[in-house]
Amino acid sequence: RQRQMCIRDSLQGLKKDNVKQKKILVKKITLKKASLSIKKGKSAKISATVSPSNATNKSLKYVSSNKKIATVASSGKVTGIQKGKCTISVKTTDGSNITKKVKITVS
Repeated sequence: RQRQMCIRDSLQGLKKDNVKQKKILVKKITLKKASLSIKKGKSAKISATVSPSNATNKSLKYVSSNKKIATVASSGKVTGIQKGKCTISVKTTDGSNITKKVKITVS
């Protein structure tokens, strides 16, 4: 009887593993601000949200167009390096290929 329970539990686990979860892709990135002005040596955070809220993978990747002007951390924290202008691309990582851009001015 105990052996039957173990086999039944194992089969139920296999059934759960074999059911494919439907992947919900990001449809939109919303930025709080389309541009940021920061002073050299100072930082600001890019505020971005994804829709729908139940997307399977909500992770975003941040990339600076010119790291000599401003750098950006994986958290969206932008740091001004020297005076100038650049763009930070905010990209989805779930395969939906959505990108938004934030204009950065460092003074």
